[in-house]
Amino acid sequence: MRKGVLLAWLAALALLSSAPARAASDPFTQSLVLRATLRAHRHEVNGVAFSPDGRTLASAGRDGRVVLWDARTGRREAVLEGHEGAVNVVAFSPDGKLLASGGGDRLILLWDARTRRQRAALSGATAAVSSLAFSPDGRKLAAGSWDDDVRVYDLGLTLSQARRWREDGGARRWKDVVEPSLTLRGHGSAVDAVAFSPDGRRLATGGWDGELMLWDAATGARTAVLEPHDGFLWDVRFSHDGRWLAAAGADGDVSLWLTRTGRERHRLEGHHGAVYSLAFSPDDTVLITGGADRTVRFWDVEYGTHRLSLPAEGGGVSALAISPGGRRLASGDRQGRILLYGLRGFETPKRGSF
Repeated sequence: MRKGVLLAWLAALALLSSAPARAASDPFTQSLVLRATLRAHRHEVNGVAFSPDGRTLASAGRDGRVVLWDARTGRREAVLEGHEGAVNVVAFSPDGKLLASGGGDRLILLWDARTRRQRAALSGATAAVSSLAFSPDGRKLAAGSWDDDVRVYDLGLTLSQARRWREDGGARRWKDVVEPSLTLRGHGSAVDAVAFSPDGRRLATGGWDGELMLWDAATGARTAVLEPHDGFLWDVRFSHDGRWLAAAGADGDVSLWLTRTGRERHRLEGHHGAVYSLAFSPDDTVLITGGADRTVRFWDVEYGTHRLSLPAEGGGVSALAISPGGRRLASGDRQGRILLYGLRGFETPKRGSF
């Protein structure tokens, strides 16, 4: 079943790579099609994220804005302004009620995803916040920063403190509201990637020191240090089933690790330049990568083989996200645009508990 879905999807993509434009009757238009080119930001798109229901796409830009889009139509719904300087990352909570954004102003802002109003601000970082990840149960938020540290916030405590602040009449500034409950130290340089394992027990972090670190998410104890790449690590991702851990580097390679053994299983080589972003397909058979060489590439996870390349218009691919249901793919670039693709025949498989 999984193999059949993979082959069908890759076959549809092959039609795209063989011809840039096709008639409406072409089978490709029924499987993968560019739905919209979103003129998202005045400068580079630093991050994109789909809401858990797949209806909303959030984008973070170097122009200091967070933009919310209707993921089905590509229509802009709202612009959230609150950061002073670039916004580097956005992330939705697992229940879709919160949207977190991190920026060059050293703050993390929590937004109500329905009302689009700020609910809290998280402080603690002494340099830009560059990466964010919610725990699977939504109770914690991990943040990587250019000050070399990773901070973990207890969101239950965070929101209760914010409520008390509002009830006190706003006597405290937003940036003074909440400090982290846990700080992880060990990287020798900026931390640009954080990811929780699907069971929430582990946290993976990647930094400019080229090290991939694993931590106990409850205690903050470091459990492993891997050195997969020469140079910066830009992104790390766990597969949905928790079997794989992927890391993207400035050296143009992507490493795939088996989480059970802690060993590198595949080295994916093909990008010509840094790889900035990663995304696993919902069934974990395909890893999607985007990089400075202006391509989005598709890899067979099990065998570590390169399948297809999707040319991206304009600047390098700076951000990637696939919707939870696997029906949409968003690709942000360095010229402020987002390419929004529609996918069919690529449904989320049923999963058991971890």
